[in-house]
Amino acid sequence: MGKFIRVNNTTTGVSFVGGTSSTYSDLLTLGNLVDVADQIYGSGADGSVTFDGSSTVLSMAPSTSVYTMTRDIYCYNLTLSANVRLNPAGYRIFVQNSLTFGSGSTIGFTTGFSTAGSIQQGGANNTAVTHSLGGSSATQTATAPTAATGGTDYYKQSFQAVRGYSITGSSTTPTFLRGGAGGVSGAGGGVVILAARFITVSSGTGYIKAPGTSGSGGGGGGAIIVISSSAALNSGITTDVTGGTSCAAGNVIYCQVA
Repeated sequence: MGKFIRVNNTTTGVSFVGGTSSTYSDLLTLGNLVDVADQIYGSGADGSVTFDGSSTVLSMAPSTSVYTMTRDIYCYNLTLSANVRLNPAGYRIFVQNSLTFGSGSTIGFTTGFSTAGSIQQGGANNTAVTHSLGGSSATQTATAPTAATGGTDYYKQSFQAVRGYSITGSSTTPTFLRGGAGGVSGAGGGVVILAARFITVSSGTGYIKAPGTSGSGGGGGGAIIVISSSAALNSGITTDVTGGTSCAAGNVIYCQVA
């Protein structure tokens, strides 16, 4: 008879309903696929790490429980202890297996961010942005991606979204995604790109943030792209792409890759 095969994470492996067959040993290897380098979730080359707010991790020494990235990171497992923040600072986060948020922990920014790393960010003070998933400020405009660069839906396709830029037949050089437009006295919200196969929250609430600079003269909200295996973002995670006073919010895109 036929059988139903369910592939879980490495804790529970492969489950079979309807008996086994001579193909069992081959199917069992599916449970190890999480350990294979992946175009979306990365190589896991940085291993399993815990950002505890006091230890130096991946050459990042924390300042008041905030770790600031200086490159893209490729973790196997990544754990954020309670009330710790991982500041992407213009770089991307890849987690091949599990990302765990502690209570009050955050990935992202607390204000607008405009400095580029491996990907672009929001607009600097009083600066408009194009090819943006962010919001406009009170004085400057955030223009969405055009049809020639793939449109907004381009970033709903995980294999493209994870790059942080667009290449199309009409735009054959990279056009980088931007966050919010800058205000008179504040930067637009940055861009957070996070790819983690499993996302859990150990307790309380975890946060992913890309707000614009707050207040009058602040910036438009930024852009958050999350790619994970669940049908929706874990309910214990709160996102923030708000803008400053009289500024528009940015956008959050969630992509499922099983």
